[in-house]
Amino acid sequence: MKKIAAIIICAMLAVLACGCSNDSSTASLNSDEGLKAIMQSIKDQITLSDDMMTVSDSSKLLDYYGIDSAMVKDFQVMMNSSGVEQDEIVMIEAIDEDSANTISEKLNARLEDKKNQMKNYLPDQYAMLQKCSVEQKGLYVYMFLSDDAKTMESIFNSYFG
Repeated sequence: MKKIAAIIICAMLAVLACGCSNDSSTASLNSDEGLKAIMQSIKDQITLSDDMMTVSDSSKLLDYYGIDSAMVKDFQVMMNSSGVEQDEIVMIEAIDEDSANTISEKLNARLEDKKNQMKNYLPDQYAMLQKCSVEQKGLYVYMFLSDDAKTMESIFNSYFG
């Protein structure tokens, strides 16, 4: 009887441990609209510069970030076109984990390039970039370059269960 009870307890603990794990590699969006819904929420909740332009052509991912569109399942990108303000909103869903890791590396390189360009040119933009980062949540990689980056990140994370 004690063995049966021990087996049942072990099985229950295993199920409980699996149910409570926070494995970001299986992160999935709660919205059927995907990244488009997150971008719309960001636009609705944060006042963006009039100079923000939408990048909708996946081939531009290679031009701006060095990211091959074959690695991308879905994406939403907006960037400031003024040349002065460095604001960018980049959210990408990769096709697999290797692609997500590569995308993360490419976006980190973009962020570092921007920091290096702004360091002695526009100190206020450099200070803003210093507070920003590239994050990965499973197959989703995002980079919010903005004074409102923390709010954008909070909006992004609210779409995951």
